Amino acid sequence: MVAQQRGVTVMYDGIIVGDHAVELLVQETVIVEPKAIKAVADIHRAQCTNRLRATGLQVCLLLNFGNPRLVLRRIVLGL
Repeated sequence: MVAQQRGVTVMYDGIIVGDHAVELLVQETVIVEPKAIKAVADIHRAQCTNRLRATGLQVCLLLNFGNPRLVLRRIVLGL
C-alpha cells in the first residue's frame, strides 16, 4: 500500500512541535522522496534524514528524475 502526502506529527523530546507531509509512504515502512532537480545535494539527503527522524522510520529512497537517467539514493537511519 502506498500513501500520498501522508501527514506526520513531528516530535522533539516527547513534545509535539509540528506537522508535515511525506510525499510517498510505502507499506508504512519506507519514505520515497521524488525530485526533479539537476543534482542531488546534501540538503536533499538531510531532508530525508530529518523525515526519518520525525517519523521514526529507518529507510528513505531519494529519487531524482531531473536527469536523463534516474538517480536513486538510499538513506538508512539507525543501522
